[in-house]
Amino acid sequence: GLKEDSAEVLAVSFDRRSEKVLFGGRSERLNIWELRDGPYADYSAIPLHYQLNWIVTLKDNSSLVLTAGERETVIDVWNINTGRLVTQLQTAGGIRDLRLSLHED
Repeated sequence: GLKEDSAEVLAVSFDRRSEKVLFGGRSERLNIWELRDGPYADYSAIPLHYQLNWIVTLKDNSSLVLTAGERETVIDVWNINTGRLVTQLQTAGGIRDLRLSLHED
């Protein structure tokens, strides 16, 4: 349950529909908690190869999520409905922050 990761959570986000809580940290997992299952429900986990520092949800797609770890050089794009890695975005250097900036015309 949630107790296993609660002391080491470094990143938390809701999905765009506010149906899931996404969280992780030093456990090197992206945890997905379905809110409709209640406060004591188990959650699913996607294994990562890094400490999770950032989770960014996308405005126009409720199933895609970006994750990254501090000083990593790759940003992962996940489909949280399937648990599959969609693609990886290579960066020029270590990641120090991950934010989504929307430019609307």
